Amino acid sequence: RGIIYAWIQAWESKNLDNYMSYYSPQFRSEKLDYKAWRAKKSDSFKKPGTIALKVSNLLISIQGQEAKAGFVQEYTDAKRSEAGEKHIKLIKLNNTWKIISEEWKPIKK
Repeated sequence: RGIIYAWIQAWESKNLDNYMSYYSPQFRSEKLDYKAWRAKKSDSFKKPGTIALKVSNLLISIQGQEAKAGFVQEYTDAKRSEAGEKHIKLIKLNNTWKIISEEWKPIKK
């Protein structure tokens, strides 16, 4: 839980290096690898305004060196507001949990 909330805080603060420190170099999301994800977030963080995230229904399961987190994510920035289901997979590298993949699916209203 602590890792998820620290990752959210890094995202909201728009600190790219801190935010990306939660990701494994082997990270993949849809068609994006770590480098492409970093570039996408760098562009996003440069936009004016604040980012706010609200997480609810956080469920975490751990099996050995792998963990899964699922939750409802409400995202708001200067231009949009959206809610969806987020699923994150983490692996333990050198005693630290790192995000290796994530999926987001909008919740239909």
